Amino acid sequence: MAEAAPLSGLGLDNQLLLATLVDGRQVLLRQGPASVSPAPRARFLELHQVGAPRLWAADETGAVLVDFVAGETMVAAAERGAVTDEVWRRPGQAYAQVHRVQFPRPLTGTFGPQGLELAPDDPVESLLATVDSGEPWVVRHRPSLAGYLEALRSRIKERADEVRAEIPCLHRPPSGEQRRFRHARPLYDH
Repeated sequence: MAEAAPLSGLGLDNQLLLATLVDGRQVLLRQGPASVSPAPRARFLELHQVGAPRLWAADETGAVLVDFVAGETMVAAAERGAVTDEVWRRPGQAYAQVHRVQFPRPLTGTFGPQGLELAPDDPVESLLATVDSGEPWVVRHRPSLAGYLEALRSRIKERADEVRAEIPCLHRPPSGEQRRFRHARPLYDH
């Protein structure tokens, strides 16, 4: 390393150190709170050709070493009133690229920072099983709704081909739960 200097005011609760390597490349060392390594996520992004600064090293203490990307943060640009439509489009394009990554269907499973567990699944059978498993609770706690369960089962079966043709998407679960693959389109149109 040829030189290193702290970057203040940009890391929120992270400590940032900008280093210039002997060959002139710049890297950023970020020390944040202890967390799981971002290496699996970085490999996923690289595998699917989603642009991101190259991850050189990381560990569970929260230390991350990545290529440095020069420029102004969006927060700083917004504070100056300099965020143009093009600047807003760039993160949207990056998110769109991530969301274009498609998983084979039909699969279901959970994922987290350290792993992705998928198994073959028939989404129609899964929905029907969910209705069946909830029926005792509905009968006990909401008996006036129990009669609608058979109509719901019929509706699921009527739209079975459509449900099976859906491309799965990811939904954020309630706090503390692992993310799960879910089917994107509702059974009833509003």
